[in-house]
Amino acid sequence: MEVASQRPEAVNLAMNMWLGVVVFETLHQILNVVMGLLGTAELKEAVKQTMNPQQLETLSDQQLTLLSGIAVVFSGLIALAIVVAIAWTAYIFRNGTKRADGARRFLTVFAVYFALRGLFVFEIATTASLPLPLVLADGIVQLLTAVCAVLAALFGAKKESVEWARAMPAEKP
Repeated sequence: MEVASQRPEAVNLAMNMWLGVVVFETLHQILNVVMGLLGTAELKEAVKQTMNPQQLETLSDQQLTLLSGIAVVFSGLIALAIVVAIAWTAYIFRNGTKRADGARRFLTVFAVYFALRGLFVFEIATTASLPLPLVLADGIVQLLTAVCAVLAALFGAKKESVEWARAMPAEKP
């Protein structure tokens, strides 16, 4: 932990916040998959509306349910891959390599995304088929993600964080 003591406090605080973002976003994605699997009826109806009647006759209800579940899980895996990319980028920033400044900027873009998504949590209409406590828990997790992301971006934008990220590895204390 010798390197951690040499890092500016703002960088350490930003990393703690990015860790929170990764944890909360992972939890959000898990909840999202669970809610998607619980609410496959709406997804099946959307699929039925887009298919022509001949195609629809070839699929059974079980096949539609299976396809809906696979689609939900696959989209969750893609979202988790993005979370892994955020964690990896935060790791690059934390280590202060020559790519740290680019990583800091990349993370700032994601912080803006999470902040905007946090604002729109209140505008999202839920379906009646999902349990309200599950929807509320997911909304709380999204808000926590947004708060952590904004704080991480603020700590990452502090003067000492920017200087840390821009300094070449040989110049670091």
